[in-house]
Amino acid sequence: MKNMKRRIISWMLAAVMVMTSAAVWMGNEKQAEAAASFKVHFIEVGTGDGALLQYGSGKSAKYALIDAGPQTTQLLGGKTIDVSRRVHNYLKKYKIRRLEFIIMTHPHKDHIGGFISILEDRSISVGKVYATQQPVYNHYSGDDDFYSTKTYRTVNELIAERGIPVVVPRMKSSVYLGKAKLTFYSPGRTNFKYGREVDFNSRQVNKFSLVCRITYGKNSFLMTGDTQQESEYDMISQRLKLKSQVLKVPHHGYEDVRNKDAKGKFSSNHKKFFDKVQPAISIISNGYRNKDRVPSGLITRELAKSNIYTTGDNGNIIVTSNGSRLSVSTSRNKNEPAKASTYVSSKKSSLLLKKMSVKSNGKKKLSIVSVNAKNKYKIKEKKPLKISIKATPQSFTRIKNVQYKLVKKGKSSAKYRWKTGKKVKVKKGFKGRLYIKYNTTSGSTIVKTKGFVIKKKKK
Repeated sequence: MKNMKRRIISWMLAAVMVMTSAAVWMGNEKQAEAAASFKVHFIEVGTGDGALLQYGSGKSAKYALIDAGPQTTQLLGGKTIDVSRRVHNYLKKYKIRRLEFIIMTHPHKDHIGGFISILEDRSISVGKVYATQQPVYNHYSGDDDFYSTKTYRTVNELIAERGIPVVVPRMKSSVYLGKAKLTFYSPGRTNFKYGREVDFNSRQVNKFSLVCRITYGKNSFLMTGDTQQESEYDMISQRLKLKSQVLKVPHHGYEDVRNKDAKGKFSSNHKKFFDKVQPAISIISNGYRNKDRVPSGLITRELAKSNIYTTGDNGNIIVTSNGSRLSVSTSRNKNEPAKASTYVSSKKSSLLLKKMSVKSNGKKKLSIVSVNAKNKYKIKEKKPLKISIKATPQSFTRIKNVQYKLVKKGKSSAKYRWKTGKKVKVKKGFKGRLYIKYNTTSGSTIVKTKGFVIKKKKK
């Protein structure tokens, strides 16, 4: 009997030890997952695309590339500069010797030219190539000299020499980089037709760009290559989950409109797509002082709800996810977006903020409006105002600080400097409005209050 009791106690102790070990192991696993980060490095490559994907850090980090930029890029005034090794040098800077895979979104040289030096470097191993199903030479005719097939053929020859497997991904198929999941969305069709007045062979190739949505935890990125309206509408009709916190804006910020549309009477071909994605952060890979002056004003206006970062203004842009929150860092402009969001909904929210509000000790309610709203000065107070500024961030970001400036009636807000603080005192005799800038780890939202007047003390 005693032996039986001892055995039972031994079994129970063993079970407890196993359960404890499992709990510790699972806890360590969760800590490891929480510690891992996923980053997308949008590399400044001129007017082209080159994005490095990074999961984790140190010796255990995993890397992949989506496009690798052009060999040359043109600036305003016609000057041509060599950018052929920009991505290659970026890999060497971070001592990257292994790419799990590379994605060639489509065979245009402003996206694949940089792969030549990378593939020539045998010290960098490549596990796999994902490529579009439409070969460049299926579409090119003699008048398309600007987009010659030479670059594409050179890249293909290097891939073949190294024996790297090439995969044409199926729509909705997925691949992983660590715990980050990439799902291919486009092209879902192979029969896109010429259908617009400005359509020509190079645009036809753009329609077959590989588009993928990346998810890591609660964060999402939509990578679009040079996708065009036809392929965008196809993705919408397929009811794919397009809404993403980060958008790599299609085709470097070009409008892609029809010649027959009168100036100012049209939207870009991407407008419907932007409205479906609803990005809080928009990345445009366009190049500094590029010859075509992209992004166009129309594109940036249509993305006014979003924070816009451009490689031309911000240099290299790194968006980091820990699985729940996003942060943006840039090599130029102190992590500030090229264009901050100026959007405020009727519920006083934005894509970065769940709620924005101002409270004052005045008798009339002071409310927030868009910076584009017409200035009216119907709120009149007799005593100095004490205003407090509040906001609640969306779950994927956090507020770094709040800035403000008091702008007098008839004056441009651009002439005033931002001050930091959540409390504002306004003296008697002021007539104007309060501008507010909510700075988060993912960008900024700029709004203003309705105009107000504080009467002067009678003499």
